[in-house]
Amino acid sequence: MKKIGIIIGRFQVPTLHKGHLHLISSVLELTDEVHIFIGTAKPENQFTPHDSLPYEARRAMILDSYPILTESNIHEIPDIGNWELWVKDLDARIENLNLNGEIFICGSRDSVAIKYKAFHGKFANLIIPELKGFSGTNARKQIEQEYEPDWNNEENRKLVIWLASKYGKRND
Repeated sequence: MKKIGIIIGRFQVPTLHKGHLHLISSVLELTDEVHIFIGTAKPENQFTPHDSLPYEARRAMILDSYPILTESNIHEIPDIGNWELWVKDLDARIENLNLNGEIFICGSRDSVAIKYKAFHGKFANLIIPELKGFSGTNARKQIEQEYEPDWNNEENRKLVIWLASKYGKRND
């Protein structure tokens, strides 16, 4: 029977780190088909250091790193603030894909896969050994502390204006 791996993550980094690459590559090796669900913040379009990249940017980053995947392999799943309801929503989204095979929720470390089982998800887990030392949270903190944009660059100024208009709070 075909094995289908489901990976769930936020991927809130400017480029996939070695931990992400290890997880995705391992699941690609161990299964016949892979689908990735990218978590999105609630409320939508809330732009914070914790949730700073839109879904579209993270989907593009994954597709650039793994051309074997297509847009039909990447899905959005909103955070609804309740694990029990979120697991039911994930199960429904997976079932709506009409996948034919044995489905595994894949993860490592303190991944969603562990919480998924704790909240009675329908599908089996496939736990990938963690590649230690990589954290999206730490990568974002490092950027906050070390990165300084080049304000002499017109493209940087345009990007900040666009981000603020698309994802910032509106006062008008």
